[in-house]
Amino acid sequence: MTKERRRKIQRDYRMRHLARVRRRTREWARRHPERSRRWRKRNPKRVFAIKLNHRYGRGASEHYMKQLKKQKGRCAICRVKMKRPELDHCHRTMRLRKLLCRSCNLGLGNFKDKAALLRRALKYLKESA
Repeated sequence: MTKERRRKIQRDYRMRHLARVRRRTREWARRHPERSRRWRKRNPKRVFAIKLNHRYGRGASEHYMKQLKKQKGRCAICRVKMKRPELDHCHRTMRLRKLLCRSCNLGLGNFKDKAALLRRALKYLKESA
């Protein structure tokens, strides 16, 4: 059996029995905390990718890496070089967008992703300048 074939079989099994696999993984980590901690310490990029995919859905880590390369590590709004880019997404549809710095991401979140509120804020700034 080829390596690719074996991976496909494992992936198919995982998708069919996802709840069981997740439960067993959590149980293993609970029974072996030190080994689990060591693995997380040795594999920070994998841990980060797993967290992204868990939070935003399948393919989020690939989207993140593609955007990071495309944006050259800069915020999509203010263009500042980011230490820890944040993945922006629509809260209603969970559609992934671009990478933002923390300030810009919080700003959009505070305006509840509503363009009308942002336009009013821009108008306010122009009027008060």
